[in-house]
Amino acid sequence: MTPPATVQSTSSPGTGVRLHRPSPRRIIDFDWLAQAAKLPGKTLHVACAIWFVASLHRTPTIRLAPYVLRQFGVSRDACYDSLRRLAEAEQIALSTRRGRLPRLTLVDQQLRPIQFG
Repeated sequence: MTPPATVQSTSSPGTGVRLHRPSPRRIIDFDWLAQAAKLPGKTLHVACAIWFVASLHRTPTIRLAPYVLRQFGVSRDACYDSLRRLAEAEQIALSTRRGRLPRLTLVDQQLRPIQFG
């Protein structure tokens, strides 16, 4: 059973405003991540971003927003290359539409969506 997400509180410098950043708690599938690490380029960075967003929303189907990619140091072009590589390696099911954010689903080795508990 996955414990509920906790919230980390930090103070914004100079303003005294409390910022809340949810801390996702999900054990990442090591075999899935190890396979992504073998792919070239920024694919591992994109894979970590995917797991971060999926854990935060607790769903295997997500849309990967540009601000998340910037947090992981990934450009738009590198992201699309990495998503293509992950889809070719059958680690994600990818759906792209012109002018829209890519929609992807984390899949296991039997191409079923990964379950979040």
